[in-house]
Amino acid sequence: MTQEAGFKIGERVYPVPSGFRWVDTVLVERLTGLKFTEYGDRYDAMQAEMELPEADRQMDPIVVLGLIAASVWQANPTWTRERVEKFVGALEIDQVEEVKEETADDDPPAAGEEKASPTSSETASPSLEPESGETTPDSPGLPG
Repeated sequence: MTQEAGFKIGERVYPVPSGFRWVDTVLVERLTGLKFTEYGDRYDAMQAEMELPEADRQMDPIVVLGLIAASVWQANPTWTRERVEKFVGALEIDQVEEVKEETADDDPPAAGEEKASPTSSETASPSLEPESGETTPDSPGLPG
């Protein structure tokens, strides 16, 4: 059984986004008070921390706030930005539990077997780039 990484709020798990939508950038800016480019820099720094042993990692609470907000909105795409802001803004820190990704392959290998390495898609982090299929100012057919 596979469980996606995410944030558990109440009884529901909101998966960590695989990427940010254009509208997510506005939400992240409004909730964190950071320009999205600065948020991206802090996100990248936090991702670099993930390479360290768990005891040495330092999570950036502002980056986590942005990830929680994007997770909630992507799980509830019909909600307005204001509704997401109110929902996330009303959360107490101890109401949010980090859920780590688990797969059936997380069981230790039997004696003499090697555990397969995860593929790049299994270890992928949310991207600050538009998801494939989304148009950008550089996409063919758009002015600019």
